[in-house]
Amino acid sequence: MTGIFAQDYPVVQGCVLLIAVAYVGLNFLVDICYGLLDPRVRQGGAHG
Repeated sequence: MTGIFAQDYPVVQGCVLLIAVAYVGLNFLVDICYGLLDPRVRQGGAHG
């Protein structure tokens, strides 16, 4: 919060970048785990 109020833009950009990378990474891990845990999910799309 201090970086926002002090208008320290590199700090704010770094925090936003870190949060965005963490969000994308966690979504990727959830997708991988979902594919491993649910046998109905297959690579290659739906058949039928």
